[in-house]
Amino acid sequence: MEMDNLHITEKDFDLFQTLEPKDKIEFLYDAQFLGKELSIINAVSKIESSTIHDPIVNELFQDTLFDELQWNNDRLTIMISNKTVHINSTSIKWIRSMVNKLFSDGHILLRNKDAKKTPGIDIYRYYRCYNIVGTGSPLCYN
Repeated sequence: MEMDNLHITEKDFDLFQTLEPKDKIEFLYDAQFLGKELSIINAVSKIESSTIHDPIVNELFQDTLFDELQWNNDRLTIMISNKTVHINSTSIKWIRSMVNKLFSDGHILLRNKDAKKTPGIDIYRYYRCYNIVGTGSPLCYN
């Protein structure tokens, strides 16, 4: 298809105007070589993927995540639910290293001292609970 044969309707043009300059060029290129329909689908997917949902909480923390780890004789369970991280372990050192790892990955945590162990679930000696205040870029210690 040549650019002279490309017919863009009013709705297509409204979509075209919402694109970034770089994406506009890609839209026209795709429309010329792949067809207008595929170009529109690609543009809509780019717009949806660039939409910011919630800048404070990473989408990883929207659903519950549970994992149990074992290292030598130590065990650690971590449960992340919405904006709360529950860590239960036989080693306080391992809990501290896990919190440092989450912090260096860019998650800003604030300890919740009011949280209590859940009987039957938090069976190990040490328990810590943290609220996720926000997220940022991963840290580099260099």
